[in-house]
Amino acid sequence: MLVAKNLIDADVVLHHAEPGFARAVLWLGIAACIAGCVGTAGACLSNRPALCLYGVGAFAIAVTGVIVGGVLLALANMHAVEIPRSCTLPRTAVERRSVKSQRYQRSYDSMKQALGNCRRNGRPSALGLQDCGQLGKDDAGRWFEEDPYLELVAWLEQQSGCAGFCQGDPPLFAFPALPGGAAVDQSSKRHPREPCVQRLANELRARGSLAGGLTLLLSAPLLFGVCGASWIVCYPPPRRRKGYVEPHSDDEGPESNRLLYESDGDEQDVFDTGSS
Repeated sequence: MLVAKNLIDADVVLHHAEPGFARAVLWLGIAACIAGCVGTAGACLSNRPALCLYGVGAFAIAVTGVIVGGVLLALANMHAVEIPRSCTLPRTAVERRSVKSQRYQRSYDSMKQALGNCRRNGRPSALGLQDCGQLGKDDAGRWFEEDPYLELVAWLEQQSGCAGFCQGDPPLFAFPALPGGAAVDQSSKRHPREPCVQRLANELRARGSLAGGLTLLLSAPLLFGVCGASWIVCYPPPRRRKGYVEPHSDDEGPESNRLLYESDGDEQDVFDTGSS
């Protein structure tokens, strides 16, 4: 649950590049907590049905967690290779271009249009989209604040000083070219910068590998819990044997002596005769 809320969903790159995984990991965490409560109750109360339910549930959660973590790990690394490669293809090769790459490029083109329209329609001194307000709309009338990838594009520009997606372009949000560097002014606001595609790929690979690896790592201990529950359920409990008599304390003497002296008279005579 912590991985889902604090690592995947709160991460700008994973939230936009790999949507859906945060919810899947969150539900896995909730299911694991519920299964753990059932298993704890079954172990404390020696309730075999509850332990069986816990074992089946925990096994299913562990397998699902391994699958989800593995898929996240694989997809993050695959997209980290696919997106930059797509940017090297000509725009005419639409069927060969990555869907994600096309979406990010369309978002950047839309916001670039919005900034240009803002500067032409009353805000020529605007350094970035944050200075445009309602004037920052593209040719289709879509406001830049409504773009689904606004947060991702702004984060990339702020963190690395890049601008543009597949190709270098002027910045959209007037963040410094180097984090902590000189602020953008009227003379530098139109200077093109390095594209953001490679920075996005690197971040996606690193963050996706971390989140997927943690999901795999946290799913594995559930298998040990399944083994423990199975051992408790399958191991036969101790049973009292039929006709078993608890031994007396040592002050009454060993069992052989008690049987000897408490036997009837005939057996005592036989013993005496045999001894003589």
